[in-house]
Amino acid sequence: MKHSELPMRIGLLVAPSDYPYTNSIIKGILEVTKGTNVCIISYMLGYDTLKQRFQNDILDFINNRTIDGLIISGSLSHDISEEVFKKFCHSFKPLPLVTLSVQVPGIHGIFSDNSVGMRQLMKHLLDDHHYERIAFIGGPVGQQEAEIRKSIFINEMHKRNLKVRDEWMVHGNFLLPSGIAAMEKLLEMGKPDFQGIVVANDEMAIAALNCLEDHGYKVPQDFFITGFDDFYSNILTTVRQSIAHQAKVGTTTILKILKGESVVKHTSIPSSVIIRSSCGCSPIDRLNQKARQLFSEEKFQKWLILLEDAFLESVKSSDSRLFLNHLQNLLDDYSTTFSGTLYLTILSELRKKVIPECIQSGWQIEAGLLLDQGSLLIIEYPSNLETQNTFDTLSKANQMRAFNESLANTVVMEEVLDIFFRDLPIMGFKSCFLSMFDNSRKSTSMSSLIFAYDESGRKEIPPEGILFPSQDLFPEEFQFTSNEDKFLIVDLLYSKKEILGFVVFFTDTAGGKISNAVSLLMSNAIQGVKLWEERKSAELLIIQSEKMAALGSLVAGVAHEINTPIGIGITAVSDIKVRINDINKLIKEGALSRTRFNKFMEILNEEFHLVETNLHRAGDLIRSFKKISVDQSQERSRLFFLGEYLQDIVSSLHPQLKQKKHSCEIICPEEIKLYGPPGTLAQIFSNLIGNSVLHGFENKVEGKIRILCSIRNGTVHIEYTDDGSGIEPEIISRIFEPFFTTKIGQGGSGLGLQIAYNQIVQIWKGTISCISVVGHGTKFLIDFPVPEIQINDLSDE
Repeated sequence: MKHSELPMRIGLLVAPSDYPYTNSIIKGILEVTKGTNVCIISYMLGYDTLKQRFQNDILDFINNRTIDGLIISGSLSHDISEEVFKKFCHSFKPLPLVTLSVQVPGIHGIFSDNSVGMRQLMKHLLDDHHYERIAFIGGPVGQQEAEIRKSIFINEMHKRNLKVRDEWMVHGNFLLPSGIAAMEKLLEMGKPDFQGIVVANDEMAIAALNCLEDHGYKVPQDFFITGFDDFYSNILTTVRQSIAHQAKVGTTTILKILKGESVVKHTSIPSSVIIRSSCGCSPIDRLNQKARQLFSEEKFQKWLILLEDAFLESVKSSDSRLFLNHLQNLLDDYSTTFSGTLYLTILSELRKKVIPECIQSGWQIEAGLLLDQGSLLIIEYPSNLETQNTFDTLSKANQMRAFNESLANTVVMEEVLDIFFRDLPIMGFKSCFLSMFDNSRKSTSMSSLIFAYDESGRKEIPPEGILFPSQDLFPEEFQFTSNEDKFLIVDLLYSKKEILGFVVFFTDTAGGKISNAVSLLMSNAIQGVKLWEERKSAELLIIQSEKMAALGSLVAGVAHEINTPIGIGITAVSDIKVRINDINKLIKEGALSRTRFNKFMEILNEEFHLVETNLHRAGDLIRSFKKISVDQSQERSRLFFLGEYLQDIVSSLHPQLKQKKHSCEIICPEEIKLYGPPGTLAQIFSNLIGNSVLHGFENKVEGKIRILCSIRNGTVHIEYTDDGSGIEPEIISRIFEPFFTTKIGQGGSGLGLQIAYNQIVQIWKGTISCISVVGHGTKFLIDFPVPEIQINDLSDE
């Protein structure tokens, strides 16, 4: 990317995009940068252990060539010590840096004052509810935020001379599975004696709550439970630390730093307790607490003034839309804390303010009707919101499912890329750049762009891709396509074995929520293509190896077979030479009688006949061998007569059959003419006959094979039968599996029937099946459509 042509670029290092903490950060940052010449480039690191193996590769992209400044999420400090996280952050200097949620010495930081909200929560539990026996599920040991929350819990308990029991103190890593594990540990001795659990974050709290319900306990009737973050539930008492607000302040701070303005080194944002039902509070208490919180907010007071003005204007104009639109916007803005009863209370407060003025002006009837409409809107809002959320969830789930199913049904790279282009824009990704690391350099420093699209359509990319420095994210010639493309997500593509490349999405917050899942599906699809290509290459290598082995065996057998007629011919010619010399001698001596001459001519005629017969025999063997061997090595499609070609195959395999006087009968109408690579049929029937000799006729002399061919309704039917020992029922279902053999180390590779199966299915578009009865032989049924003759391919015939 050309530095001069891009807007100001702020990098963002965060956890996966499907983590609510990350969504709040992105939402806060984009509220600040919307409509500005600032581009956010979000690098998704991961809790995924496989992804963590490769995340250093993506960190190499982050430097002053790629971005102008960097915001680092404190969520990345989970499971590592403060010192390690400090070194991690300082490794990006001299880039201007800002951390969120975690304070790092020497770096500008925006963080929540966890202690304020945590003290409020403990005060509510201990002083308002008078709880005394409380368990605690903490975050990662040593992590800054987790340690603060834990220390406040202990201190507030000790202040009131309440005991903190070690067996009631367990830890997780802020993620759902660890919350379940921690709760299971607390319950492992049966129903505990504590009254409830304080949990260090919402995700573990929700997990613990579900775990309690799975064990038959109810919250808050049996145990109370609280969280921290205010991300998940409208029933969970928690502490709100305003992650989005931290992100806003952090973004403003780094922009000021880049402009050379002075800023405060560390900014602390107070957290606050949010009271809901999980701590045991009554609905009235919660309603009053919510009302006090809302009415104390300056933003909400401004909303009420706007709502009052809109109400009076709607009454005057007899047009309810202005007021109802304002009320709808208010509900949408506070949808995460929505309570129908609460807003009806607010509407009641509004009534007190506007009704007197309306009565004085003679608009009391209009005002009453408008308030009724507002009440109806509030009553219906939860249902409408749930319906919309359900629709959005189902829609996104259906899109993801269709995307996954489409990818699962193809192993061809071009088809995979076509699916990307078809489905990614539907899921909210306005542009996408997919690059693979240049493996030829054994480094991630260079990448090859293989797929790209933007709002104008799919980009033309040469088959070999476009090589560029990986840290540039995409080649220089590809720039932002519109002023809206200001939020980029960079995510790794990886498999269990290796890092494959990376993808850059241009999207919004909605697309950001699913980008991690989408990039994982893309990784799986690309890995599937790679595995399929590797498999096909291995199969081709094995098939070629088997061909050469079969050809070698064929050469040896034919060479041995030819030796006999050639040897006889040589012996006969030598004898003829001796007899001619004898006749010449008799002629010179004048001692040649008519009787001796006639006898000589009789012998000479017999030996000439012997030579001719054996030369023809050798010629037939060579002709069959040449036809089969050339077909096997070239696999060139041509026209051929099936019966004649099968006879050539059997002739070339005569050395194998004659050892124990086995025979092969071919019954095939002369008119059956096929178009295709005949060498594949040579492989198929060489393997079938070889299997009959090796397995079926192992203990049999004079085994019989029959090949019966016919054509019906445009389909070739071939029935291959031997009268050998048969195949056991328990293994007949496995005979077409690669490397399956009962003759390991005795000449069986386990590939013969698998190759035959692939040739019939893939080359001839047919089927092969097997019927066998032990002691009564084996039958293979082969069916395939009569191939269409390609006239262009016959030009060389």
